[in-house]
Amino acid sequence: MKTFHQLFWPGMIAGVLAGLVLSMVQEISVIPLIHKAETLLGEVPEEGLTRQINTYVLNSILGIGYGLILSVALALYRNKSISSLINWKTGLAWGFAGYVVFQLAPAAGLLPQIPGANSADLEYRTLWWIMCVILTALGLGLGLLSKIVPLRVLGIFVFFLPHIIGAPQPESSGGIAPQEMADSFVTASLTTSLVFWIILGILTAEISKYITKGSRIINS
Repeated sequence: MKTFHQLFWPGMIAGVLAGLVLSMVQEISVIPLIHKAETLLGEVPEEGLTRQINTYVLNSILGIGYGLILSVALALYRNKSISSLINWKTGLAWGFAGYVVFQLAPAAGLLPQIPGANSADLEYRTLWWIMCVILTALGLGLGLLSKIVPLRVLGIFVFFLPHIIGAPQPESSGGIAPQEMADSFVTASLTTSLVFWIILGILTAEISKYITKGSRIINS
C-alpha cells in the first residue's frame, strides 16, 4: 500500500496541475487558432464556460495518465541506480524525455493538424503513432540507459525505425486553413506540449521526493 501511494499521488497531483497549466496556455495560443479554423469550415465554435471546462477536464485526465507513467519510471530509475537522486533536475530530464517520446518524435512523421487539414486514414495514423511511441521509448531507453555498446547501437536504430518505415500521409497536402495558420498551429501545439511536459516532470519528481522522504521519516 505504501508503494502504491508513493507512485499514485505524485502522478495524480502533478498530472492535474500540469493539465491545468496546459489548458491555460492553450487558451492563449492553440484555442484561438482552432476557432478560426472552425469558422473557415463553416462551423460555429463552441464558446464559453462549457468548452473551457471540457478542455480542463480532458487535459487533467491526460496529465494524470502521463504523470503516473513518469512516476513509475522515476521509481524504477531510483531503485535501479544507487547514484540516482530524484530532484527537479531529474524530473526535467524525464519530462523532456516524455516530450520526445509522446510529442516530438510522432510529430516528425505526423504534425499536429488544425481542423480542416487533409489527413491520412485515422486508423493507420493511430497505429503508426502507437508504434512510434513504443519504439521511441525503447530506443531512447537502450540508447541512454544501457551500458552495453551493441544495445546502444540497437537503440539508435529502433529510435529511428518508425521514420524509416514512414508515417501514413494524405493523398494531397494542405486543407481549408491557410498554410500560415496551419504552421502557427503546429508551433503552438508543440510549444504548449513542451511546457506541459517540463512542468509535469518537475512536479512529479518533487512530489515523489517529498512523499518518499515523508514515508521514511514516519517509518524510522
